Amino acid sequence: MGVMMMYIKLPLALLAISLVLPLLTVGSTDGQAEESIIYGPLSIDARIENHYAMTTFTGHVSNPSGSGEDTTMSIKVPEDAMISNLSINIDGITSYAVVAQRAQAQQEYEEAKEEGETVTQLRASTDPTMFYLDLNIHAKSDISFSLRYEQVLVKKMYNFTYLLPFGVFSNANLFNELDVNIDIQGMGNITPVNIQKGTLTPVESWMTTSHARYSYNSSMIDKTSSIGIVYREMSPPVDGTLDTYMDDTGGYFIHVFSPRLSDLGTYLPKDVIFVLDRSGSMGGRKIEQLKDAFSEIVHQVHDEDRFNIISFSSETDRWNAEMVQANKENKDSSVQYLNYMDPAGSTNINQALLDALGMYQGDVEAVPIIVFLTDGLPTTGVTDIPTIRENILYGNTNRVSIYSLGFGNDVDLDFLSALSLENRGFAVRIPESEDASMVMQGFYETISVPLLHDLYFNYTAGATDVIPQTMPSLFAGSEAVIVGRFDRTRESITSTITASSSEGPQVFEESWKTDQDQDLEFIPRLWAHRMILHYMEQMLVEGETEYLQQKVIDLAMDYSFVTTYTSFILVVTDPNDPPVADYEGTDDEGSLYNRTTGGYPGVSDLVPSTIDDDDNDPISEDDYEGNGGIIPALTDDDDGISMIMVLLVMLSFIVVLVIVGLVIFGYTRIRREDLLNQENRKKIYEHITDNPGEHFRGLQRAVDLEVGVLSHHLNVLEKEQLIVSEQDGSNRCFWAAGVKHDTDKVRLSRVQENILKEIHEDPGITQSQIAKNMGVSRKVIFYHVKFLRNAGVVREEKDSKRSHYYER
Repeated sequence: MGVMMMYIKLPLALLAISLVLPLLTVGSTDGQAEESIIYGPLSIDARIENHYAMTTFTGHVSNPSGSGEDTTMSIKVPEDAMISNLSINIDGITSYAVVAQRAQAQQEYEEAKEEGETVTQLRASTDPTMFYLDLNIHAKSDISFSLRYEQVLVKKMYNFTYLLPFGVFSNANLFNELDVNIDIQGMGNITPVNIQKGTLTPVESWMTTSHARYSYNSSMIDKTSSIGIVYREMSPPVDGTLDTYMDDTGGYFIHVFSPRLSDLGTYLPKDVIFVLDRSGSMGGRKIEQLKDAFSEIVHQVHDEDRFNIISFSSETDRWNAEMVQANKENKDSSVQYLNYMDPAGSTNINQALLDALGMYQGDVEAVPIIVFLTDGLPTTGVTDIPTIRENILYGNTNRVSIYSLGFGNDVDLDFLSALSLENRGFAVRIPESEDASMVMQGFYETISVPLLHDLYFNYTAGATDVIPQTMPSLFAGSEAVIVGRFDRTRESITSTITASSSEGPQVFEESWKTDQDQDLEFIPRLWAHRMILHYMEQMLVEGETEYLQQKVIDLAMDYSFVTTYTSFILVVTDPNDPPVADYEGTDDEGSLYNRTTGGYPGVSDLVPSTIDDDDNDPISEDDYEGNGGIIPALTDDDDGISMIMVLLVMLSFIVVLVIVGLVIFGYTRIRREDLLNQENRKKIYEHITDNPGEHFRGLQRAVDLEVGVLSHHLNVLEKEQLIVSEQDGSNRCFWAAGVKHDTDKVRLSRVQENILKEIHEDPGITQSQIAKNMGVSRKVIFYHVKFLRNAGVVREEKDSKRSHYYER
């Protein structure tokens, strides 16, 4: 009989091993996909509202293989743009990424990737315009991902330009279809100037006085193609326009100041000195670009302006001893001077700029400008960059604006940007592959006609955090966009702008009502965007101080922007997994087994826990069949084969323990943050509890969170069955799950409805039995039974061993 029992139990043990071992091989083929990622359609949607553009890329991809597959895509954004949203949609459910500090996001991505989960992160690179999207797709999954960047469109020569080159998205050509929609809304009449559509054919195009829309579709995506839209808006009044937005955090405003030449009578003359690098490092393509660029812009200098040239290598050389009038003869002569200039020698940037600054005599009637053309690599004289910057700043006693144009791909643009920023200008890169004359023409046009000089912006109504507060010059065809915050209790804001014009000192003053009807939710984001850029510019000048880094991180976290210090991270768990809610207990209470002896465990060392981890009730025979229902009883048998059976059983339990450990590890990783311990999530949940039926927009205003951040937390709360939602017309409304409202109606989640069904069919059922019948974690049951009990939907009766539940 004993031998027969042994032969029966041996196949059972082998069957247990055969069922368990395949589980260990899941994911072992990671990186050896049956097929690569399949790319579906790509859509690009751009919304431009009052000079603020939001561009969203949405791509559909699938992974048909049996293991997780990953890919990395790059996206190059405009220089002043910031990425502000990343999401994934699976089966109609959208999950939103959250901003985390970069190292934390990278760690979460790697952990989720190892487990084969769908996960994505967006991270910055050393190039402030280049970002990388890492995407790992769960086996046999179809998903769509979306990312968005935001930018301020700058008015140049009366025009706004929105440019969308498809090459900015590295994988664009892998998608099988492209849809593009560009929607423009303005404050005044919109007039199209130039529509560049590359190889695309518009399928829709319409306009009203303040609204324009352009749509394109193509089955072939050419990465060299692009869409460019150049448009104009009706100029605002001479004092500009000021719009406001208010929420619980206070008031925000945007002031657009753009006087016309006709408003001011005439423009200011300029004194321009061109500082040109002719050192050996400028040889080849760079020197040719410099000559082309100079000959293009010198002929744009107005006759009433004055100009001069300083060329430099190891030493400096002046074309003329003093400023000369910008007549045709002098312009032609300056071009001939440059044609005979050959690159040679080292680069003495410090001396060249000091010589140029020394030529200004403080003439208050002309706007002083230096146009500095170089590759930005000092090699002789003073070569320490901080010292050069200090010398130039100290020597700039006449408040000269220095505009730097850096040639070549190896230019030190950070140095040139810092140098220009602290000397009232800005820097522009001219890559060797680009037409320097075209870039220079566009650059110089923006500074060719100065209307106002030395502008100062002041606001009442407790205005704070105003960006910018000053501006060196305002040129014809451009505008000043000032953003800031104000005390929302004030009924009006008064703006006061002082500046110098061709007619002498000017004051522009106007009062504006703060309680405006327009719903301009982009204004706080524009303010945060500008503040981050302001702090980043300060870092170029002052260095990456801990204070400035923290300012950038705080704003990026609050408004969901990716920066050098922050990344987006999103881990999407398998939607087919049962939801897991918070549990009021310790991790070890959820263990399947407890050790009773030390050392390496034998069969007798592994016994079921005598405590039910949900109810703290002792386990009875109802919970386990026979002597445990899992470990088959062993008999003493002298046959040697029984030892094999014992070893096989031991091996099967070791495997089970490994799997249980992995599950527990995964659970604790996923649940390492209690749902309602997260400040924003707790605020959202408490508001929904206090305001049942609140719709999304009202909830957003109450908790003051960005749309993507709020949506992410709502998804988490609803997935974990803490809240439920219903569509009411165009609004989605939210209720706390299991909470009775004034109507005496208790809105239940799916899990809670199933729990009630179990209690109805088996009155007196325990939490353990409910969990077993539903096939979900007992921690889930513990949490939701507590909800139902507190809501008065079920009643609880305890005996000496455990709690039993009945319908009310």
